[in-house]
Amino acid sequence: MTEVIKTLIFAGVAIAISMVAAFVSWPRAAEQTESRVGTALFEQFTDPLAASSMKIVTFDDETGQLSTFEVRRDAETEEWTIPSRDGYPADAMEQMKNAANAFVALKVLDTQTDKAEDHDDLGVAEPKLEDLQVGDEGVGRLVTLKDGKQETIAELIIGDVPKDDPSQRYVRIPGQDPVYVVRFDDSPLTTAFREWIDNDLLQLSSIELSSLEILDYNASLAMGGKISLTRNYTADVGLDGTEWKLNSLMDYDPSRPGTAPVAADLASLAPLNKAKLDELKTALDDLQIADVVRKPDGMSETLRADQDLLTDKEAVNSLAQRGFYPVPSGPNGEIEILSANGELDVILNTGVKYVLRFGNISGVEDGSAESEAGVNRYLLVTTKVDETQFPVPKLQAVPK
Repeated sequence: MTEVIKTLIFAGVAIAISMVAAFVSWPRAAEQTESRVGTALFEQFTDPLAASSMKIVTFDDETGQLSTFEVRRDAETEEWTIPSRDGYPADAMEQMKNAANAFVALKVLDTQTDKAEDHDDLGVAEPKLEDLQVGDEGVGRLVTLKDGKQETIAELIIGDVPKDDPSQRYVRIPGQDPVYVVRFDDSPLTTAFREWIDNDLLQLSSIELSSLEILDYNASLAMGGKISLTRNYTADVGLDGTEWKLNSLMDYDPSRPGTAPVAADLASLAPLNKAKLDELKTALDDLQIADVVRKPDGMSETLRADQDLLTDKEAVNSLAQRGFYPVPSGPNGEIEILSANGELDVILNTGVKYVLRFGNISGVEDGSAESEAGVNRYLLVTTKVDETQFPVPKLQAVPK
């Protein structure tokens, strides 16, 4: 047998072995791929109430930064909070259940690919900051659900929407190559802060409104870091049923700053603008939280400041940027917080008193079909007891 014939025989045997290997391995790979079609993506996760926390990580390709939103239930108090917003209370029970249900019901419709090089094209690249830079595309949202022991019960990278069906999504389990096609409603996975809280700021009904005290003044930073203050008037307006009444009006002389106000002659004044006051009453009822910022250390629950706050330049600058200025007030060295656009005291017939301090504009919201564009403004809100509605009872002397 010549060497040429031997070589051809070995080559033929090698080709035959390769064909047998291909015949054996291809069906097995296809079987593994198809085995997930029609099955639950997270087979062990069947109870949506088991989810005690959810973290959503997203990537901003313009800044090259990751942002994290997290909502979590406290194991002891059972209360929901938002750790990514300094533990602000969340109204998350219903929305969290809807979010968890989306994962429980998730079934594989198809396997789009099992190749890692396709991840970017399908929008399921993992949002890892060490692997990303400005301009990177194809990065998905990483959603992680954990139970009460903070053990992961479901984790998924959510990618693009297939062109032929907007109700579907490309998804991938972190650390795995296959990209699946699922029917997925991701609306409960919003990272909008206001969607996870009770955003009714004052929790009041307009029929509870008893009176308003309007402190009309303007405060701003002047040269040298001093506070420029212009006081206009202070008005006390009462509400009896649907009728408004001006109880008092104290006027300030703008040409003589620092002088005491003068009581106005109420009989000589024009009638109150009922329509404007009714609009104000409705606006207070509809006042909603758009976002929150943690107050600086050195401010008490009543939003009074201490001397340490004045020496904290970072805290003072943070307040000033939002339109709030701590200034000394009173003989005891107390620090008062003045606001850029005055104050409003809202007194309810339940004995609750809200003090609203109006700072700078935060941003302009886009309008919708139902409402016009609105303005977001920074507010400092304090809740007090209106002690005038709870007079001290007259006590009788205890008989001997």
